[in-house]
Amino acid sequence: MDPGTTQDAARITPAEIAALRRALEIAADPAVPLGPNPRVGCVLLAADGTVLAEGHHRGAGTAHAEADALARARELPGAPAALRGATAVVTLEPCDHTGRTGPCTQALLEAGIARVVVARRDPNPQAAGGIDRLRAAGVEVVGDVPAELAATAAALNRGWEHGLVHARPLVTAKTALTLDGRAAAADGTSRWITGPAAREEVHRLRTTCDAVLVGTGTARSDHPTLTARRPDGTLHPRQPLRVVMGTSEAPDLPAVDGAGEALHLPTRDPSAALATLFDRGIRHVLLEGGPTLAAAFLRAGLVDELIVHLAPTLLGAGRPGVADLGITTLAQRLDLDGRREGPPPHPPPPHHPHPGLTRKDTTMFTGIIEELGTVEALDLGADPAALRIRSPRVLEGIALGDSIAVNGCCLTVTAVVGETWSADVIATTLAATTLGELRPGDRVNLERCVRADGRLDGHIVQGHVDGVGEILSRDEQAGTTLLRLRLPGGLSRYVVPKGSLAVDGVSLTVAAIDGDEVTIGLIPETLERTTLGTRAVGEGVDLEVDVLAKYVEKLTAGLLPAGAPEAVTGSEQGR
Repeated sequence: MDPGTTQDAARITPAEIAALRRALEIAADPAVPLGPNPRVGCVLLAADGTVLAEGHHRGAGTAHAEADALARARELPGAPAALRGATAVVTLEPCDHTGRTGPCTQALLEAGIARVVVARRDPNPQAAGGIDRLRAAGVEVVGDVPAELAATAAALNRGWEHGLVHARPLVTAKTALTLDGRAAAADGTSRWITGPAAREEVHRLRTTCDAVLVGTGTARSDHPTLTARRPDGTLHPRQPLRVVMGTSEAPDLPAVDGAGEALHLPTRDPSAALATLFDRGIRHVLLEGGPTLAAAFLRAGLVDELIVHLAPTLLGAGRPGVADLGITTLAQRLDLDGRREGPPPHPPPPHHPHPGLTRKDTTMFTGIIEELGTVEALDLGADPAALRIRSPRVLEGIALGDSIAVNGCCLTVTAVVGETWSADVIATTLAATTLGELRPGDRVNLERCVRADGRLDGHIVQGHVDGVGEILSRDEQAGTTLLRLRLPGGLSRYVVPKGSLAVDGVSLTVAAIDGDEVTIGLIPETLERTTLGTRAVGEGVDLEVDVLAKYVEKLTAGLLPAGAPEAVTGSEQGR
């Protein structure tokens, strides 16, 4: 949520949320160059919420996103009438100044746009003021967008925003280390300290930076290409400027078809190097040099981020990760604000880990969805099946082996790469849930397991799906959507009016029950924040009944009629 736009009374609609996701996607088009201009996307919606047109900024001197979308919309039949009263959904506040192009606010007003959804205010003082201009002209402006999308909008141009504030590029330093802090063995070998997942993440990181910088020492010893490559060796569409810094002799970087331009900066001064790059339009530098270069930038206070891929390996001797920082006493230490994210630093060992390092936790959830994730892949041909999901928010604080509920089904995190994580799905889980029906692009409800120091809301959910129900009907009643479900055999005995039922992992209250059919009420907030807003009649949903009812049944087994079916949980789940 953008702090500058939280006073809006109007709320963003589901159609506008979908449009904002699309606007962020096209703004991040890899064909668009990085550098001194922000990346911006715009989607125009008709009054009924259908998409009229979309557009995005393609670099300095090209049309801004709003103007691009308006131009495309005007090519449609009846365009002027369709644009009057339409909504513009933009990733960055429309500019209110004249540069190489005219102000976007004026273009929106002339087109008759009645409502504008803004994911992020423009921090550039020369271009800001668009929101105020639009509101003064009677346009409704909505800035209260979901936190996930606001964070994506902020990350989209973080190098550009850093340059506005600091007049130099954002510097991200990357290093790979053993547990004892070694970047190479005693003989100088360093390939590979980390595994393929970490290397894939580094290449993805290169695509998000304007330039990759190494020192002359690294250029001599490693002969790096400094390209951004896929695991199969092909190049990503966006390639960084390849920079070697230093005054000593160094060979030219290898010539690679499709690689970024190569540049040599004959200086040892980090400030001078960054000033030259900034003048060339570079706004984000990835520092991949050795310990000498890393120490020079750290001593100068010019490292904004430090990414450490730490491998579960010991060397005992060899080159340290960072050279001398001039620190002689503990009081002079350089403290960092740390967080764990990104890929596993090393592939899992082939042998069973030491028993003393294993951990077995009993997981618990609450049915309060934290984020809508996006399925990137489901490989049903693997054994077990491999599910990959993109979800930046729930990965905060997550380590390998932790649990995340996907549509109410508890899965174990097996890998993390950037904003994407993976989990294995065994055959019994596929048979007992709807997970096997997922396709790339599908949205899924996600919740991390409850921490001992966290809030306990909703109701106790174990993440063990008890069966798959069917949606029989959807009815609107006084602002509430009533969902009628058919429960699989035997589950209805655990459900009572006003009791709890987890549907695709969402904690819900039962409004009514009639035999094996239950009715639940969904408020607009639930429809917007979970997949239940898009579930259709006839589709299956994962169900988990209240575990307390199962315990009561077990404790009172002698008092229940003979032949009553038993609950199916855990690995014995059945559909």
